[in-house]
Amino acid sequence: MYLADIGNSNIKIWRDGEVDIFPIHSFSPNQILDRVFYISSNPNFSKQLHNFPNWKDVSYLFHANTQYRTLGIDRIVAIDEVESGIVVDMGTAVTIDIVRNFQHLGGYILLGKKASFETFQNKTPHLNIADRKLHQIDTLPLFSEDAIYSGFFHSIANFVIGLKERYKIEEVLITGGDGEELSKVVKNSKFRRWLLFEKMEKRIRKII
Repeated sequence: MYLADIGNSNIKIWRDGEVDIFPIHSFSPNQILDRVFYISSNPNFSKQLHNFPNWKDVSYLFHANTQYRTLGIDRIVAIDEVESGIVVDMGTAVTIDIVRNFQHLGGYILLGKKASFETFQNKTPHLNIADRKLHQIDTLPLFSEDAIYSGFFHSIANFVIGLKERYKIEEVLITGGDGEELSKVVKNSKFRRWLLFEKMEKRIRKII
């Protein structure tokens, strides 16, 4: 079984627990002849899939109890079956969603790591920020690159911790490519890199 998570920059393809990531501009749906179950946040790419009957949109399987009218399908899937918790997706953008008693209260969208670091890089091209050391709160950075790198993750961590206290929610679930780093500075959080595919697989296996 193939699963696909289609975004604006990349398409992630899951098969039997293995995930490949392709730039959206260089991927063609005819590369896969088997049946593919997908969700999509990219309406332009989704239009192409109407010509490929082996690609099945499964967005209709997921719903959120929310007043947030423009909540993306990726965020809806991420909070699926969450009773109470904060779900953080560290992808191209950082999304933070708050759920209490199975109701989605709202959330936030922040710049992701790549966009944030590119802003610094454009202003200070002599700095090499990528893949720096993540400092814990008790070990202060002594290099500008480490300060920017750690500052990015700690600013999000502190924001999430504040939301936990404000809404009296204990569980923090973190996913996405940069999620493992964030989980190191959010105590008692749970990191699940392929959370969306886990939830898609669970739901789809009930109908096939």
